[in-house]
Order: sequence, then C-alpha cells, then structure tokens
Amino acid sequence: MRPGVLIGPAVLRGPRTVHLVKHPVSGAAFEVGPKERFVMGLLDGTRDADDVVAAYAERFRLRLPETQWTRLLGLLGARGLLAGAPDPAP
Repeated sequence: MRPGVLIGPAVLRGPRTVHLVKHPVSGAAFEVGPKERFVMGLLDGTRDADDVVAAYAERFRLRLPETQWTRLLGLLGARGLLAGAPDPAP
C-alpha cells in the first residue's frame, strides 16, 4: 500500500460492513468490504503475491481466480492506493 493511506475501522452501512479508506494526498475517500480490507492489510511490502493469495484462501476458505486479483489490484492502483501508483485524477 501507498504510505499514508488511512483505513478506518469496520462500520455498518445499512446491512453491510465497510471500511473507509482515504487517499493521503488527494483526500479522496472510498468504502471497501472486509475481504478487500484484509487484502489491503497484507500489501505491506513484506509478502509476495503467493503469500497474499494463500493468506486470503486460508482466512476466507476461498481461492480467488487470477481475474479477480487483477481486478482488485487494478482498482486499488487506479485509485492511487498502491505504492508507486500515480495520484488519481481529480
């Protein structure tokens, strides 16, 4: 994850549990679910992709296909939340 990304605690938004995520430069805010939050917590630069996939499968008893990983990481990158990603357009 990009340094300075703020991830809030779990809150209920209607029937859903969400976490508020705030971009450190633009201030843009996003909501993510618990599974996405779990993945974001693993993206600390100490684990490789295989470690993240294995931890997710162990925690949620589900192995995601590569297309879903590509989509999730692409979304995080497009929002400027990954280290090295450009800031999102205003």
